[in-house]
Amino acid sequence: MPKVKKIPRRQCVGCREARDKPDLIRVVKSPEGVISLDFKGKKPGRGAYLCRNIECFRRARKSRSLERVLKTAIPVGIFDILEREIEADAAQNAGRNIGRDAKPDTGQKIAEEKPDAANGGENGK
Repeated sequence: MPKVKKIPRRQCVGCREARDKPDLIRVVKSPEGVISLDFKGKKPGRGAYLCRNIECFRRARKSRSLERVLKTAIPVGIFDILEREIEADAAQNAGRNIGRDAKPDTGQKIAEEKPDAANGGENGK
C-alpha cells in the first residue's frame, strides 16, 4: 500500500480558518527585519499565513493580527504594497486551482524594519 503524504494545514490570520498550506500566502519577517510575501512557504523567518482572498488581508490589517503574529509594527506603506501583491496574485490565479499552481517566489524584498530611536523603537507610531 503506497504511503499517503499529508498536506500540512495552517490558519489564516484574517478569517481564522484552517486551510492547506499551499493554498495560503505566507507573510514573513526575516531575521534581518525584512517583511515580504513568501508564495512557496520556504523563506526563513517568522511567518503568518493569509488566504489568497483580499478580504482576509483587509480583516487582518484592521485587527492588527499580522503585526501581532510577526511581533513588529508594520508601516502603512508596507500594507499598501502587500495589498497590491495579493491583488496581483489573486488576479493571476483567478479561476484555477491555486493550491498546486502557486506563483513562484520572486525573492523581492518588500520592506525592512528600521526602529526609530526617537520614538522608543516603535516603527511608524
